Amino acid sequence: MNRAPHNWRLRLAPQQGSILMLVLFMCLAVAVVVQTLVVAVICGTRALGDEYAGRARMEEKDAGLARIRERGLTAWEGASWMVVSEGGHTVEGCLTEAAGESEWVLKAIVRQEPDVSRLTTSALLERGRDGIDLPLAAVVGGSMTAAAGRSAAWLEAESGSDAVAYVTEAPVAPVLGERCSLVPLTDPWRLDPGWAALFGDTAPKGVAPGPSVTALTGWHGMTVEVPADGAGSTTDAPVLVLVTGGADLDARGLGDLYGVIVVDDGSVYLDGTTLHGAVIATDAVDFGATGRVVFSKTMLRWATDRSLVRTRLVPGSRWEGTE
Repeated sequence: MNRAPHNWRLRLAPQQGSILMLVLFMCLAVAVVVQTLVVAVICGTRALGDEYAGRARMEEKDAGLARIRERGLTAWEGASWMVVSEGGHTVEGCLTEAAGESEWVLKAIVRQEPDVSRLTTSALLERGRDGIDLPLAAVVGGSMTAAAGRSAAWLEAESGSDAVAYVTEAPVAPVLGERCSLVPLTDPWRLDPGWAALFGDTAPKGVAPGPSVTALTGWHGMTVEVPADGAGSTTDAPVLVLVTGGADLDARGLGDLYGVIVVDDGSVYLDGTTLHGAVIATDAVDFGATGRVVFSKTMLRWATDRSLVRTRLVPGSRWEGTE
């Protein structure tokens, strides 16, 4: 009877040791798990930081490519390394010939300092021609007027072609050349707001007026004049004169003028000018005593197809690499 308590204490001692080892093992396992999670979080945070920095550098270089594209609107030629963007980290860019197609395609390359990024980004830059949407007509206007008693034709057509004038108010006894006709216009013509914005402060990127485009602006009651710079003096160098804002255009006394005149929400005065091309206006087209339009479909097609310049980065040509 006296030995039972002693035997019970002997059997209990090994069980207490096993529980202690189990607790220590569990603590060690928890410590390992916590350490693993901490390392994973640190690595993930650094990876996210590297990803963010890499994307930021990529966006900076893409902004540099966009600046080079804008430069191509006014200067289409190869260029050595130059600073093209200073937002964030400075980006340098250059333009080189691409596969012998420098007339229409150039290769744009941008880079940053090696301690910022060792990657260069390149893409093909392509240019093209475009023009504003205009009616296929010799004359468009709210009305057509001329000096009283005039007998010379207001409107004529080039040999072998027809000329159509669209007017809101039919003129009284108009004098038209052969193969010329008048067609009533229900509503006054207006330039599409999208095209009008092209010549303002909110012009879309990647498109700009060509070197032979004269864009003028004003307001109702104001009269603007065609610049005396010699543009439009020959068939090889036609001019597109575009007036927005509601001003009238004084195009009198210019002699032979080759090109197209467009006046949005205003009138045109042509006395003393022979316009080889077309005139399109919202209000009156006044021919005066000697002004006339000789309709040229070639001039009109130039204005609608090739008077503007477009540039773009060719889709699928973007490439990243090391120098």
